[in-house]
Amino acid sequence: MKAETQKSYTQVPILFGLFLLILSPTLFSDGMFMDGLYYAVISRNMAEGVGTFWSPRFSETFNSVFNGHPPLQLGLQALLFYIFGDSIFVERFYSLFTGLVTLLLIRKIWVFETKSQTDAWLPAVSWLMLPLVAWAYSNNMLENTMTVFVLFAILFSLQSIERMRFMNISLAAISLIFAFLTKGFTGLFPFGVFFFVWLIKKEITFKRFVLDTALMFLIFGASVLLLFGISKSAGNYILNYIDIQVVDSIETAKTVGSRFAILGAFLGQIIPHFAVLAVIFIIRKIRRKSLQFSKETFKKFLFWFLIGLSGTLPMMISLKQRDFYLITTLPMYALAFAYIFKPYISEIRLSLKMKKITVFLGIFILAVSIGLSFYFSGKVGRDKVQISDIKTICEQVPEGEIISICPELRTNWSMYGYLQRYGKINAEVSDKNRILIGENPCYSSYTEILSGNFRYKIYEKNTNNPINP
Repeated sequence: MKAETQKSYTQVPILFGLFLLILSPTLFSDGMFMDGLYYAVISRNMAEGVGTFWSPRFSETFNSVFNGHPPLQLGLQALLFYIFGDSIFVERFYSLFTGLVTLLLIRKIWVFETKSQTDAWLPAVSWLMLPLVAWAYSNNMLENTMTVFVLFAILFSLQSIERMRFMNISLAAISLIFAFLTKGFTGLFPFGVFFFVWLIKKEITFKRFVLDTALMFLIFGASVLLLFGISKSAGNYILNYIDIQVVDSIETAKTVGSRFAILGAFLGQIIPHFAVLAVIFIIRKIRRKSLQFSKETFKKFLFWFLIGLSGTLPMMISLKQRDFYLITTLPMYALAFAYIFKPYISEIRLSLKMKKITVFLGIFILAVSIGLSFYFSGKVGRDKVQISDIKTICEQVPEGEIISICPELRTNWSMYGYLQRYGKINAEVSDKNRILIGENPCYSSYTEILSGNFRYKIYEKNTNNPINP
């Protein structure tokens, strides 16, 4: 079946405008979630020659070799820092770009499946409804990049069923290599796409499901072995990552009390979609119409929902769970619910006049979102007091200096991030260095040098006083 020639040229700017609109209060404002802050620091350092792709470095005193995650996003972001220099807008524009690409890929997958662009905005809006989306793309998460490669892998897998079988399977496998090199095993669930195409859609035989999946595994495995053969550093880094991050997450790390916590987080994400279904139900009840789903609609919903679950359920193997681990699976749930919404949205027919109004509405939304982004740019969105203090410290301490911190600040992880991000300052718990910061005096060999209403006090070592043991 050939795709319809009709194109909705107004959809993309409206979608971009909506995406930027929900991000505008936080995307370009100062302050960032700790993980994204660390990734920006490591990428900036890599761009400036501090650390390498297979040996990323956070600071001299903390995470001197970062093995927490594979380094692909860090390397990609480092390229932007190398080109544009050190600015907090680099990581923010990078996140924005990954979000826009994700938006286009969701739309592309829908068009490929439905062979129509008419309702191609629907799964994209369904994705924007998910609460984590606005948060993730304002905070430079690794999942943002991994989602792009996961969607490419799924798109290529689906395309291989209709055309250029070997080439598309190869591209899907390569996409999964990039997903793995971004954040590890959590990006490999698209290996199950052919299984669900066979099980739910019935579009391929069992034999083809087995052969195509095996081919994808073969290309993936051969490429990884080739990478390790070419670069010993790559092999060592990935093995260290598996030992430090993956094994530890399964055996000892714990952030939740139940393995089912991730399912609770998932249900919290789709509350807006159930709200929309409730509204549709009420409207149809008023019009004396029932809420019915065709077998084909349910099949498409189930297909995408199960692909999403195939990426969510494996997270239950570990008690180290966070809601943002769901980010990579969210487009699948968005596509699933879009198929549920489609029959009822399709009942709405816009007049030619309304379509013209929609064009102007799209331009208006895009203009407002850009204006709001400029308005919030430079403002502090989170950690206001901490950021203010850190910037004051950076004015007093030269770049690259190692400073001491009081023991009560040992686990203040965001402090390490902001010190590096704004001043390239290395921090350690000790009384050996010239400068000390703390919330209260902790070593008698230092004297406060900057007074005021600060959370962090700045102290300088008394050269005549002995160092306390």
